[in-house]
Amino acid sequence: MAHKRVGEILIEKGFVTDAQLKEALSTQEVTHEYLGAILIKKRFIKEEVLLRALSEQFNIPFVSLKEERIDWELSVKYFSLISFSGKAMPIFQDEENVIVAIRDPLDKISLSTIEQSIRPKKLRLILVLESELKEFIDECKRRSHASFKRLLDEE
Repeated sequence: MAHKRVGEILIEKGFVTDAQLKEALSTQEVTHEYLGAILIKKRFIKEEVLLRALSEQFNIPFVSLKEERIDWELSVKYFSLISFSGKAMPIFQDEENVIVAIRDPLDKISLSTIEQSIRPKKLRLILVLESELKEFIDECKRRSHASFKRLLDEE
């Protein structure tokens, strides 16, 4: 079964009009940006609305990191490896899966890097707001630096 396009979902839900979608698609032809980014820039929708539509399109849960269980040890462990992009971070793991917070489900580079680093476990995604992901990565950075400082102080 083919995925609905994000524009179709947004129209069906009443978040954008046909005219707004056409305007954004015209802009996309020139700028080659993601449609969702254009809709947000034009203030037709908010980021949360886009993520809810992407959640439906890709069948990936949209959650608030403030309500998720965080494995800080895991996140700090992977911080230096994958935080460079600021687009994705592992937040929790169980026996089979690593749960990764991501803001863009089409970011193949970040997803590939993470998949390679967590093998043999499987990657499970959750969509989160960019602002929450940034706060989370900043906290991982703080914890990573504190952990590194403790190691140096012990020597």
